Formats: sequence, structure tokens, C-alpha cells
Amino acid sequence: MEKRIAKSDIDVVVQKFKDAIKKGPEYVCACCLRLLFQNQVLECKCENYDKQLIQKCVTEKYVHKCSSECESNCLLAVSCRNKLWICYTCHRKLHRGLTPPESFCNNLQLETVPDELCNLNKLESHLIALNIPFQKIMNLPKGNQAGIIGPVVLVPSDVKVVTNTLPRPVDDNLLVKVKLKRKLEYKGYVQYEFVDIKHVEKAFNYLRNHNKWYANIELNSQWMDTNNEQNDSTDVVNDSANDSNNVSDKNNRHKC
Repeated sequence: MEKRIAKSDIDVVVQKFKDAIKKGPEYVCACCLRLLFQNQVLECKCENYDKQLIQKCVTEKYVHKCSSECESNCLLAVSCRNKLWICYTCHRKLHRGLTPPESFCNNLQLETVPDELCNLNKLESHLIALNIPFQKIMNLPKGNQAGIIGPVVLVPSDVKVVTNTLPRPVDDNLLVKVKLKRKLEYKGYVQYEFVDIKHVEKAFNYLRNHNKWYANIELNSQWMDTNNEQNDSTDVVNDSANDSNNVSDKNNRHKC
């Protein structure tokens, strides 16, 4: 009997949990703009709060109001988007006449990352970084969480050297193999990946226009020309050396 009662209690608890998460986090707080579950919010009645705080901290951006563009059977009009909701944390702060720290009016929104920086892999992002962090991350014994063990070392990177020495492939579809080392004297490397030079160039151009710390950095667009000039100069030196060797050989033969 006790086992049957225990099983029935577990079934009731599981059913309550399923009912609680059945709709998912669909409710948007009008103050902090977080997606929450139904049991974490309540209907926002603006007359219960201070008018100045409501104008400052509450927005109706995510409240759906049917218009001529909506269909006859608008699904949003029946959903939770047809009302103004507020979470309990913001409700308590506003009820006491305080501005919630989580409110959108504190400019806590995350900016959208541009496409020029989203397309970079880890090594490409390290190439354009002003400081490269080196840290040891290991799995913790419980919870399958990752943790940092030991000190975190920030190594400053000379981006100007990277832009001048990074090779430019002849074809846009070609990739370059790059190894990232802690020091050039070390044999081992930390990362080894393929780098798309076009992605790096686009990221540099974007950062030069939008970040003051990259304003003085210029890409070496004449990398191929300078490389060819160096090769030509070495060829000329080798040819002159060969000519001098041939002349000396002829003189030695005449003496003999």
C-alpha cells in the first residue's frame, strides 16, 4: 500500500510540473523584457504604480494590438501577448516607488553582433584581438559544469604585426593554416585551425570604423607586391653571385 501511495504522489507531482511548464516561457515582462513562465508574472495594472515610473520603466512594445494587417483569426490576440505582464521582482520594486535594476531603461540590452564578427572562428578572433586570454578550463566533479583552474593570463597582441605578416592567398576560396603558440620558441601550440583571410579583413575594416582602439591599424594591401619585390631582389642577388662565381672560374682556368 505504501508503495502504491508513493507512486501516486510522484505521478501527481510530475503532472503538476508538466502543467506548469506546458506553455513554456512565453510571457514577456514589460519592465525587464525577460521571457518568463506563467507562474512568474502577473498582469500589469498601471494604475497601481507611480505614473512617472510607469512612463520610464514600462513599455508596451511586446503587447499585440490587432490591426488591419492581422488575419481574421489572429492567434496572437488569443495568446498571452494580448495583455501587459510584469514579473514579481519588478512589481515589488515599482510598488515601493523604486526603479528596478533589471529595467530596460538602465540600458541593459545586449547589442546585436554584426555579421563581420559572427563569422569568425576562435583562431580568427584571436588574430584580431588586442589581448589574448590564456586560461585552464576543466570539468568540475559535479553538475557537468566547466570551471577555471589557476590564473588567467592576458597576453597583449601586436595587431599591426599580424596584419603585415598574415599571408594573402591568391584565390578567395583558399584557406591558411595557422598555429597559435604561447611563445615562438615553444614547439607545441595551443590552437591549430584554418583561417579565412577574407573574414579577418572584413572584421578589421569593421573594427576600424566602429572601435577607437583599431583606428590606427591598417591592413597591408601591398603584401603580395612587397613579397614579389623581395623575391625579385633575392633572385637578382643570386644571379649576380652566380655570375661572379662563373667569372672567377674562368679566370682560374686561364691561369692554369
